[in-house]
Amino acid sequence: MSIHRVALNEPDPSLDGAWFYDSVNGALRSDDIDDSESTTLTINPFAGAAAGHSAVRVIINTRVSSEGNYDKLFISGPGYQQNYSGEQDWVESSFVISDGEVITLEYRKDTSSSKGDDSAFINLIEYRYGSEVPAEITDDNYSGDWYFDINEGAYRSANIGHDKTSSMHLDLKGMGVNDLVLAILEVRASMEENADNLVISHDEGDIEVTGDSGWVRVAVAVPEDGVITLSYVKDSSVTRYLDAAFIKAVYLVDGGLEAEPVAFFSIGAQGGLPALGFNPFASPRVPNPSAISASGLSLIRVVIGSASGLGAIDQIDGSGANGTPTGGVSDPARMGVIAGTVLDIQAQPVSRRVRVHERATGRIVRETWSDADGKYRFTDLDPRRAFYVMAFDHTLQQNAVVSDNVHSEVEDGP
Repeated sequence: MSIHRVALNEPDPSLDGAWFYDSVNGALRSDDIDDSESTTLTINPFAGAAAGHSAVRVIINTRVSSEGNYDKLFISGPGYQQNYSGEQDWVESSFVISDGEVITLEYRKDTSSSKGDDSAFINLIEYRYGSEVPAEITDDNYSGDWYFDINEGAYRSANIGHDKTSSMHLDLKGMGVNDLVLAILEVRASMEENADNLVISHDEGDIEVTGDSGWVRVAVAVPEDGVITLSYVKDSSVTRYLDAAFIKAVYLVDGGLEAEPVAFFSIGAQGGLPALGFNPFASPRVPNPSAISASGLSLIRVVIGSASGLGAIDQIDGSGANGTPTGGVSDPARMGVIAGTVLDIQAQPVSRRVRVHERATGRIVRETWSDADGKYRFTDLDPRRAFYVMAFDHTLQQNAVVSDNVHSEVEDGP
């Protein structure tokens, strides 16, 4: 799974609006406005780190300090709207959105009076996404009265009368992916618009598709039990188009696939890589264009003769750089680990951006974020090489912390 945290004190292409960075609160803050005005922040992950992906889970953390019941923070996403006012402490919200959809935060004032900080704040914006794995609908993960329509090449709702409902239940967790981030459904509505509806019930409410929609991709959150429901709901009169709902495909976003395709180039029949000996293309998994993932492995699409496929390339800073499409390592004795814990100035564990640099050149060779317990771990680093490790405080409350002349260690086990 790719996890990208937006650096709030730096410009980011996924954010649009006049909100500004407040270093005291370590957060973006709504712009100063007068009574009867509003200020909006738009979050579009597909314009930033998640460009090229079909769907993303977005996690935000917000706070408001305002005149209760009058000046409000409105948080809006597809099929969702919530508002907060008064002295509201930090609240975490999670959304699953598809490419083309956005999340908006609007701080809106009424005609008079101000209280508290008279502002809304956001101190966390995180995008989670991963590789999309096609899944098959089978008797083991499906139940309901929908049937497979050979002519449409898709499952179709049952033929029903007015004021009736036809439903299918899909067990997403029964489709073979253990670490589900979200799912993407390819569905179609062909029915009376705004009267008859395809309703998709998932972990974050209902999504409705209506009219003659054509095939559309809809992102859904995965419930704890893994089961989502698709229902064709007819009203009391009128029938239009094919009078049915369809589902053609399911794609599961797999959080267990650590690497993603990050570049396209050919490897000849004799094998081999560019002179650099490692994948020189930027990975979207990390916010620095020259860094690679903490595991040290990247997936690329390789071409050998007429065959094409994904292969793992060993990085030059680790166990091999042998360039084999199978991803086999050349020397396990060079698969070293650098791990540690990031602490703040009160000696409390914190999540921060951590980079590993080659000591001789300063080149960034790995990058990740420490977890909520402050822990980070980099693998497949050659113990013969010297590195330095830097942890950065994105809240600007502390200078970067450097561990110099660090050598990785080979572990006896995982």
